[in-house]
Amino acid sequence: MPAKAVVEAAAKHGFKIDEHRVYNVRSAAKARAKTKGAARTIVRASTTIPCSDLTAADGALIQAALDVGLQRARELIARLERALGRAA
Repeated sequence: MPAKAVVEAAAKHGFKIDEHRVYNVRSAAKARAKTKGAARTIVRASTTIPCSDLTAADGALIQAALDVGLQRARELIARLERALGRAA
């Protein structure tokens, strides 16, 4: 699928990306595919987080935080901490 088509499809779903981002993600994916056993990374927008020492659950939590936004993730974790504090 051409990068322009990816940008148009993303726009239909409410995402704002440009063709350069598509090229960068594809390039990173190709480079990663060439190196076997390389450390995992989570790539989201302009954020790259090395994940060599993280579990799958850690990666899922990071991805969820990136999906909802860091401020919202902080609010949700604070809510969880308060709920756990009451249950303890």
